[in-house]
Amino acid sequence: MAVSHVEQGTNNRAPALKLGLLGAISGALAWALVDNADALGLNFDSDRYIMLLPVGIFPGVTFGVAIALTLLATRRTRLPRAIAYAIASLVSYMAAFHVGFTILAKLQSDNDLMPYIVAGLPAGFAGSLLLGLLTRWLFPAAGRRLLGRSIIAGTLAGALLGLAALDPHNSWGFLAFFVLWQAIYAATLSSLLSDLPPRARASEVTA
Repeated sequence: MAVSHVEQGTNNRAPALKLGLLGAISGALAWALVDNADALGLNFDSDRYIMLLPVGIFPGVTFGVAIALTLLATRRTRLPRAIAYAIASLVSYMAAFHVGFTILAKLQSDNDLMPYIVAGLPAGFAGSLLLGLLTRWLFPAAGRRLLGRSIIAGTLAGALLGLAALDPHNSWGFLAFFVLWQAIYAATLSSLLSDLPPRARASEVTA
């Protein structure tokens, strides 16, 4: 009995670790795109209706695409729903970015660390709540634990925005933030994979 519990716990942790690694890669790629936006010809700056900046867009795109591809590769969903998840990730991240940016702009002071942490917590909550609700809507089979875990993890991980204040050039600090934040949030999505049964392949259906 004890051995079976250990094996079950190991099996449950394996997908979370893999998704966490995927999230870390996604976060690193996101900051690489942001940090090299000029060199790549991907820089833009618009505030006509909403603020559009590389740092306010690319992290949501890379994370959404990474998870969408995972859902497709593991046959958890079809292409239209995977694309919808990627869009939901982008929209949710944009919401988080705007909440964090707005609060940070109001709290800037000589003590740079606390404003980043204070701004990161509600930003993480807003983004993870919205993405969690959209995920439940897109995948009704997902259990309630997904929403709760993702909101808690996303909110607490938002405090890691304080890492950005520890780097005077705002480069390595932001890299660490996006790597850790996306890794933590991605790991919570292991329950999504376990709740969604793999779809039958076309060859299996016609056999």
